[in-house]
Amino acid sequence: MAKVKNPTRPLAVVNVLPQADGQNKIVVCIMPDPAALAGERESRAAIGLDASLSIKEWFGTPGPFGGGTNYVQPVARKLGEILCGVTRDGKTNLFYWALGPGDEFEEIGTFGVKEMASADVSGPKKHVWGKGTRLLPAVQHVVETVGVGAAWVMGIIVTDGVIDDEPECMEYCRNLGQWLRENSHVTMKLVLIGLGPQVDASQLVRFDDMFEGTELENDIDLWSHGLVLDIKDDEEIVGVVFGELMSEKIIVAPEGKVLDAGGNVVVRFSDGLPGKFQFLLPKGCRSFTLQAGGQEVVQDISSVL
Repeated sequence: MAKVKNPTRPLAVVNVLPQADGQNKIVVCIMPDPAALAGERESRAAIGLDASLSIKEWFGTPGPFGGGTNYVQPVARKLGEILCGVTRDGKTNLFYWALGPGDEFEEIGTFGVKEMASADVSGPKKHVWGKGTRLLPAVQHVVETVGVGAAWVMGIIVTDGVIDDEPECMEYCRNLGQWLRENSHVTMKLVLIGLGPQVDASQLVRFDDMFEGTELENDIDLWSHGLVLDIKDDEEIVGVVFGELMSEKIIVAPEGKVLDAGGNVVVRFSDGLPGKFQFLLPKGCRSFTLQAGGQEVVQDISSVL
């Protein structure tokens, strides 16, 4: 499935899956209202930032003389401010992971919206930059520390390298998936953001699809993922993080419809436009138009055909 880069807002994610007959299945996620995701439940959120040596330059500390532009800090603050609107107490936890030998983490702090705007995200203070990338400690921090007692938990984890402990982390997540199915009142979502050219994209996909083909496939969707080549593109990061959180159950407009490039209606939503939906585009069609809420959004998909 190919993903359209920088979809037309308010579309957050547009995936294109070619069919054997030449048509294309289109899966669309609308940019959500963050507050609608958690509702009134006890909700917590955390952002884990890779602090391995390879990402050090993005923090504005590229060499012995320091300096440079810190691109991580404004993105972390922006994501944090949005997540503060989701959590019950209006706060979000920030932490570094992949420190030391790759399995250490360091708390940055827990901030509200006002504090988040000035949070110091300039790199680790107590630990050294990492020489490995072990994901499990970061996941455990989100699940076993930040998320304890919450009914809705979200963890955003940013990495720029290859994850060294994939088997151990997968095993932990499989057990977590079983627990979530048995405790259906708890919703948990982890979003893995791959930054830069060194990321193993296939590894991120394996995490995202880890329950496909298992007994949990229709019940648990623990992971989402996205790839971002440049952390300076904060709008793309925000779209990746929140776009795939939408579902068919969340209604974003009273009604809507999708037209193909020729103006023909391919799908109509008379009972409400869901935050996530799919449809088939005819063979040779390279764009579609979504009409909803008195607005018209045109999306070109030719870049991924």
